[in-house]
Amino acid sequence: MQSKKKTTLLRVFALLTAAVMCAAALPRRLTTVRAEHLENLPSETAENRAAERIAADAKAPLKTKGDAQLSDALTLDSVLNVPGGALHFTSVGQTPFVPAEYEDMDFAVSTADELPDGSSELTFTLYMERSSALSFDYIVIPGSDGDFFGLSINGDSYFEGDELPETFYEGWMRYTFIAPASGNYSFCIWFGVMGDSTGFACIDNVEYLSDFGIQEYADALNAEDGGIRYTAFGSHPFGVGSDGTRDFVYSGNGGEANSSSTLVSSYIELAFGDVLSFDYCFMPCESEDLFLFRFGRGVEPMSGDQADGQWHTYRYTEYGDSEDGNCSWSFKKGGTAGSGSEGIRIANVRITHNQTEYTLDEALNVDGGTIEFQNVGPNDFEPMWSEDRVYAKLSQGTGKLAFTVHMAANSALKFEYFYHVGYTGGSVALTVNGSPCGWKEEELRTQGWTSCAYVAATEGDYSFLLEAHLSLYSYLIVDNFEYLPDPENTSLSAALNTAGGGLRFMSYGSVEFTAHSGGGRTYAFSDNCTDNYMISVLRSLPVHMNAGQTLTFDYAAAGASVACYFGFYVNNELIFLEPTADNDNAWHSMTYTAPSSGTYSFEWLFWKFSYDGSVPMPGIKLDEIGIDREGEQPAVSIDEALNVPGGSIHFESSGSQPFTAIGLFGRSYALSGARYSTAGSGELTATVELERNDTLSFEYFKTGSEMGHGLSFYINDQLMFSTYGGATPSEWITFTYLAQQSGTYSLRWVCTHGSDNEQIVPLQERIDNVSIFPPFDPDLCDAVNAPGGTLRFLTSGENTFLPENAAGRYCAASDTAEETFYSAVLATEYVHLRAGQSISFEYYLDFEAAETSSHFDFYVNGNGVLMTYPNGANINAWHGCSYVVEEEGDYCFEWYFYGHNTHNRGRALVDNVLIRIGGSGDIDRSGYVTVADAVLALRAAMGIIQLTEWEIPYGDMDANGSVTVSDAITILRIAMGLR
Repeated sequence: MQSKKKTTLLRVFALLTAAVMCAAALPRRLTTVRAEHLENLPSETAENRAAERIAADAKAPLKTKGDAQLSDALTLDSVLNVPGGALHFTSVGQTPFVPAEYEDMDFAVSTADELPDGSSELTFTLYMERSSALSFDYIVIPGSDGDFFGLSINGDSYFEGDELPETFYEGWMRYTFIAPASGNYSFCIWFGVMGDSTGFACIDNVEYLSDFGIQEYADALNAEDGGIRYTAFGSHPFGVGSDGTRDFVYSGNGGEANSSSTLVSSYIELAFGDVLSFDYCFMPCESEDLFLFRFGRGVEPMSGDQADGQWHTYRYTEYGDSEDGNCSWSFKKGGTAGSGSEGIRIANVRITHNQTEYTLDEALNVDGGTIEFQNVGPNDFEPMWSEDRVYAKLSQGTGKLAFTVHMAANSALKFEYFYHVGYTGGSVALTVNGSPCGWKEEELRTQGWTSCAYVAATEGDYSFLLEAHLSLYSYLIVDNFEYLPDPENTSLSAALNTAGGGLRFMSYGSVEFTAHSGGGRTYAFSDNCTDNYMISVLRSLPVHMNAGQTLTFDYAAAGASVACYFGFYVNNELIFLEPTADNDNAWHSMTYTAPSSGTYSFEWLFWKFSYDGSVPMPGIKLDEIGIDREGEQPAVSIDEALNVPGGSIHFESSGSQPFTAIGLFGRSYALSGARYSTAGSGELTATVELERNDTLSFEYFKTGSEMGHGLSFYINDQLMFSTYGGATPSEWITFTYLAQQSGTYSLRWVCTHGSDNEQIVPLQERIDNVSIFPPFDPDLCDAVNAPGGTLRFLTSGENTFLPENAAGRYCAASDTAEETFYSAVLATEYVHLRAGQSISFEYYLDFEAAETSSHFDFYVNGNGVLMTYPNGANINAWHGCSYVVEEEGDYCFEWYFYGHNTHNRGRALVDNVLIRIGGSGDIDRSGYVTVADAVLALRAAMGIIQLTEWEIPYGDMDANGSVTVSDAITILRIAMGLR
């Protein structure tokens, strides 16, 4: 009687037979290299024994597991090793890998499909020399999307990221692992199924290659004196070719859909400043096709859109302390066959080593510079060299670089830096003569090389100290220190000055401001749209101003992006740093008034935190900068900034970071001083007189969402709302407060900022349009009230309710259908109600489809009474709702709609709001008005029973203070459906 394993494997035999018979018409797969790709391949060389074996033992692609013949003579070692191989394999558990064969083919096949959620594992261990290789063939046919195939080596997972899809190509594949160091290596190959999947995996030809690499690849790829070794794997390995001017290797996909070619090098060691480069030609192909170059853990992907059929050079410069690893070049063909027959060509792989030594002064000065630098520890800035520049790098810990420069008045010291932040907690500072120079947070939040400058106000010796405290995996590189006796950019000065003006300007940053012409103007524009985390700074050279003199300038925002910022500094003190999204792309003017006589320096910056390409070339334009400019606009006061036109509320600003008035992009408002890592707070206060049902209204714009930062608003010391740690909206939000009683109200806005030195986006809150008004829109009231109703309504939120003809009604509709994560509120005035009186209304959830993250709520005096979600069963139909008041008092009713997504165009409609002046008729509090309630009212009216003080309001239908026969008749009509 055959064993269970033998019986199981016999089932594989029949389908393997059919698959191999059909394979005669299929291309024979070469798992290491196709023989036809190598001309005059010397069969006697050790490097090519794998190619010889595969050419003689090609395999047919498997489509199904089928039946396989199991012989008692077969073992895992005999079917998995190549001829002469001595590796020992183990597979245990309920569903192991087991030997299988058909004619001259033998391999190991998984049995994971025999159990639900089964898995098969194959393990083996061997000693490997550095840069030796372990290769094996595999084929994976998944039975469901949940099946998985993987490889771990010494506990680390492989077959991840972009490599995983290779395991799902039909046909045998080959994988090669290159040892990074000599030592013992434990391998585990596993395959698992999801549920009752019939998926399977086969493994074969596991081979240790101590003499790794194919010489033909090395001859075609290496530059002169190159010693790098190469091999190839994938469904279509690389071939060797020549175009008459150079030898190269090329991906051998032949335009076959869903195929891959991968070329791998032996291990390469790069020290700091070493450059690995190669030439490549990306042949025309489909946009979905990919070329990927990897070194270590880094990946450089290119899509078929970048394929132009021309030779280019790629350079990788090692900026870390050192790096070693193997290179891989992969071409992956997408689902469209035909184009990209050669995919990628690669040639001339070479390494340029950093072998030149420089002094610290040579590394840091520009050519011809004479500044003398000194490391004052504890860690040193070390001279380094790369392919295109020489510089100094601080790699770890705390470093201090000291130097002294004699500077004339209005001269500048300029240098470049590259600050890479690894883990959080580091800091960089520049002090001049013992005082901070005002290196701005925005300048330290850049990506790539950035220049900065210090301008001397008077002549003298200036002692500089550049100090860095680096967190883990951070580094600071500095270069090109240059003393500029006259730093003026004359083209900028000509473009920016008013007629007859004499201000002088310079620029620095990731990319400098440049002069432009257009629209009848010559102006300066920030040209830094090439990448994220970039900054452009425009600076005026120092100028003397008397107290009360003004500087005025014109500005315009080009494009609109929430993550782009426009900033203005005076003597290194921030005046504002505001997102450019809230603008109209038109020219505006701004005026700064000197508070005292002295020397002033002005800076304008455009900081691009991120850019998604949705608008053309975002940036800031500047023009017409002048002192005491004719026709200037006076600066706004805090009262002018906060009040609506005609408003007269008086405000006081206080705190360590007080609110200040600003007029920007055609709008005036109050701006908090709290930002970045400086802890502090600002406070605005005002006192107002409100009549009952007067509305206090204002707008606010929250920019920060960090813990410890936010805006709080209080009325009579009672907290109304707080934005601490909440999501950051991208629009102005309207807040309204309905006065329940007439009287004096104290208002207080508080912005607090805790210390957070990793905050990237500047945290500043904005307040505007504070007003008091009776807010009731007659059109809105007419739309919401039931016929004959006289209730008054107001609306607020990021969006509002608007009167509209919708769903067959004239009603109130939330204006949220095109928005994401936005809300709208509809509220009544305060009304006085007795116990037993009620409010009723109808609502309609207008959705194209269910959206359970959105919701519609009904509140009574701030307490939730109804919350419903558009779940599919309740959408696109009118629903009625009522609420009975249990205690006498003042009541405000609110309808709140929160829209979560835009793709379902969700919104809420409200209509037929009615407050019944008399009782509801539900005397027994059953929830329904019945004949029993009418009988109770009639018996009470006739003096037969005595109603309690809680029951009378429910039966007093005409609100005259008692229950009469008339009330009983009214209740009976309601119960009979006649009213």
